[in-house]
Amino acid sequence: MKNSFALTWLVIALSLWFAFGCASTERKDSAQNTDLIIEYKHGAKLSVSYSPSKDKTEVDHNFPANGPNLKQPSLRPDLIVGTQKIKGKHSFEFLDTVSFSGRKPSTAPTNTSLVITHAITNSKEWHFPAKASLVIVADGTSFDVPVFSQTDLKKDDPSDAEFYEVLFTTPTYEMYAKIADAMEVKIQIGLAFFNLDSESIASYRDFVGHLRPNSN
Repeated sequence: MKNSFALTWLVIALSLWFAFGCASTERKDSAQNTDLIIEYKHGAKLSVSYSPSKDKTEVDHNFPANGPNLKQPSLRPDLIVGTQKIKGKHSFEFLDTVSFSGRKPSTAPTNTSLVITHAITNSKEWHFPAKASLVIVADGTSFDVPVFSQTDLKKDDPSDAEFYEVLFTTPTYEMYAKIADAMEVKIQIGLAFFNLDSESIASYRDFVGHLRPNSN
C-alpha cells in the first residue's frame, strides 16, 4: 500500500490541471512560497500555500495522513454493497485541492478537485465500476459529484500487498461547506457506500475555514 499510494500522488500531480488526532502546525518561508502553513489535526494533513509571484493560494486536505509524531491507521469503513456489510477489507484515502486568487477568496472558489484512492488485497472484492459515479450526501442533502477520470484496479509491482484504483472528481464549494456543517456524511460510489467518521468530518471544518469567501 505504501508504494501504491506514493505512485498515486505522482498520478495525481500529472493528471490534475492545477498546480491534516494530534495537532501540529508548521510554517515555512521560501522564495516561491512566503506563506506556507502545514497542520496535522483530526487524522488529516492540511496545507495552505500562497505564491506571491502568482498571487494565488492553494489549500490541500489529505486524510488519513501521518503526522510528525503519529502514524494514522488506514481509513477502513464498513462498506455497504447492496444488503451486504463488508468490514475492514476496503481502505480509502481522500485528497482535496482548492485554489483561488489572492490570500483569501473574494467569492466561492471554483477551482476544485477531490481525488479518492481505494485499495484492497483481493482483486475479486468490490471495486469501482466502469464509469463510476460519485454521490456525497451531507445530512440528507445530496451532491452528484462529476467524475472526469478514473484508473483501473492495479498493482505497481507484483510484490505489493494491495491493489489500488483512483477516482478524479470536481466537487463544489457548496458541497464542502455542507460537509463542514454536517453531522453525517455518506460517500456513495456506484451502488456501494460508506459513512465518514466524526474525525474526518471535523477535518473538513478546518479545510473549509480556509475557503470561505472574504466578507470584506
